[in-house]
Amino acid sequence: MSPPRLLIAASAVGYYGDRGSETLDESAAPGNDFLADLAVQWEAQTQRAQSGSTRVVIVRLGTVLDERGGMLGKLLPIFRLGLGGRWGSGRQYLSWVHWRDLVGIIDQACTSPAGCPVMNATSPNPVTVSQFARSLGQALGRPAVLPVPILALRVTHGPIAKMMAASTRAIPHCAQQEGYRFLYPRLDDALAALLRRNHDAASVPVECSSDVVSAPAVHPQGAGADSAAATNAKLAAPRMPVLLLAIDVDVTLLRTDGRMAQGVVHACRHADRSRCVIVLATARSPRGMRSILQALDVVGPVIN
Repeated sequence: MSPPRLLIAASAVGYYGDRGSETLDESAAPGNDFLADLAVQWEAQTQRAQSGSTRVVIVRLGTVLDERGGMLGKLLPIFRLGLGGRWGSGRQYLSWVHWRDLVGIIDQACTSPAGCPVMNATSPNPVTVSQFARSLGQALGRPAVLPVPILALRVTHGPIAKMMAASTRAIPHCAQQEGYRFLYPRLDDALAALLRRNHDAASVPVECSSDVVSAPAVHPQGAGADSAAATNAKLAAPRMPVLLLAIDVDVTLLRTDGRMAQGVVHACRHADRSRCVIVLATARSPRGMRSILQALDVVGPVIN
């Protein structure tokens, strides 16, 4: 078996350690704590795969924002109750990234023939923990003024509390140098998009109308009232939820003038709000799909 042409390995901005307000791009030296040392050793082992036939790209992840899990998923219930606030001093920096931009940065690494060997997967605008708590509270329309001391985090989160107290102000110099354009460079816009999806998902599920679930059958002449009654019973059956929606991007979604058919866009968003799986089939490259996925604002696999 021939070796892969590209190996993308996930690391973390914990590589830089606790550095206060120092701005850190990919050329910054590693930190000197346990997590930084762990990241250094991990990346060193990954680099062993580098060869004339295999290019290695290390992606140092920041805090990935996704309303369905991770840090944000755990914070949302607390902040919705108005019990949220900064943790620790609040002055420590949080290097965050919207999950869609994380996908975009990885795509950038895949499609750049001779790109950076290391990329920070973070927003170009890191914020302090106090700023993050304030923005999340404002996005939810809730106060966020209750501070959480690190001692309490040690009780509830164990060793992770030390990570939450650390300050890492990483910036994505390489991704921007290679021309990546962030979908959500600002925290307020990222939270608004994520919380809008979370709010929409709680709405009433999409249901197929009876004429979609079952079309009237054609009965032979003289089939009688029993057959008609059976057809009426099928049409009166309980509505069924839509579980899968497959869209041909190049034929169905896009019109001949290159614009998106608004009826199809509306159907995609409506189905996505009900957590229906949406599959997009296209001949376009991942980069060519980026603006379409941003406009649709849906989650789903793309088949090329």
